[in-house]
Amino acid sequence: MATSHVPLNSRSPSVASAGGGVMGLLRKLHSIEVGGKKKGGDATRIPPVPLADLLRLLLMLLENGLSLPKALASLAADRSSARYRSVLVRLRMTIEAGGLLSDAMQRYPRTFTPMQIQQIRIGEKSGSLEKAMRRVCEQLERSVALRKRIIKKVSYPVLITVAGAGLMIFMCVVVVPEFETVYSSSGVDLPVVTQVVTGMSRQVIHNGWLVVPFCITLVALLSLIRSRPKLSRMADAGLLKLPLVGPWLRDVAVLQFVEGMSSMVECGYTPVDAVGVAVECVGNREIRASVDQVRRSVLRGERLSKQMGNHDQFFSA
Repeated sequence: MATSHVPLNSRSPSVASAGGGVMGLLRKLHSIEVGGKKKGGDATRIPPVPLADLLRLLLMLLENGLSLPKALASLAADRSSARYRSVLVRLRMTIEAGGLLSDAMQRYPRTFTPMQIQQIRIGEKSGSLEKAMRRVCEQLERSVALRKRIIKKVSYPVLITVAGAGLMIFMCVVVVPEFETVYSSSGVDLPVVTQVVTGMSRQVIHNGWLVVPFCITLVALLSLIRSRPKLSRMADAGLLKLPLVGPWLRDVAVLQFVEGMSSMVECGYTPVDAVGVAVECVGNREIRASVDQVRRSVLRGERLSKQMGNHDQFFSA
């Protein structure tokens, strides 16, 4: 049977990626998984933007009549997907061996979230895989769009901070020593403020190398926090107490929980079962622990609204 050709190098405009530089650094920082890598499964990770592209292309191929193994094989053969070919090949091999797509996705916990896997599994059981995949694509694209808005808002103050720090270093290393030489040769007593500035300049010139071990220590400390769940939860709790940033992080975490609940209920889950899956959608460990307490209480038969009210520091009335 002849099938229509779909260009694999096309990309949805809503998930097109931007350039590198500082924006690329911001994306890298935003993609860091607080609390460490997920245990078990393959360590391969497909970032959200290319994952949204791949799933959208896979959906297009399925809607054009290709079987799931052939669609995955077509994606794996495309040059634009070469970086993630091993993942696509393993997904196809699992399906050809008689397995399910959801089971194959479960081997990559750093790429596919439990909510995405559950939605695909429900779609497979109900015979509506394309509908489930479309829902996953839409949710992922909304998540990517939210990331881009966050990066856009954060990029300006970061650029200002980097530019200001660079200017200060240039002044301390190049400009201030020249003025200090001129004033010293003229024998003029320097004002107190100027003496402070020249002192700072000398410290930067002679002790600036200390920034390197400081940065190394900071990276090691962050890695330690990420690898220890208790430390990671304490760090997340501390972030929630920060002015301006704390309320925003809380709202993002609550939004993750609510969206996860909504998606699972739409798939046919009862609210009790949906809470168990939605817990895994929350990135902040402190709020995730509170949501898990809500889940346990609901499993005991208590009302969801009442339990959410008991955690009013996260869930507003």
